[in-house]
Amino acid sequence: MRGMKTMGLAYETVFRKCTTIAEFLYNHPKIKQVYYPGLESHHGHVIHMSQAKSGGAVVSFFSSEQRGFDVFYKEGKDSNFGS
Repeated sequence: MRGMKTMGLAYETVFRKCTTIAEFLYNHPKIKQVYYPGLESHHGHVIHMSQAKSGGAVVSFFSSEQRGFDVFYKEGKDSNFGS
């Protein structure tokens, strides 16, 4: 029961971090496409945001290089994603 009281705050943090990550990826020159309904560039953004309070907790992307995750991890690990 105790965790139920703080679950909303935990999810707000997750949603905020996902948005930060999606924006970082969207603006990165080595990333070709970001799929995150919280971004205005997402084809379903308007519909999603009319039905939900946030962009969600799942971000996916395509890199212009084969090692896309390495790009994300190497350049993202020192950012404020964890805070």
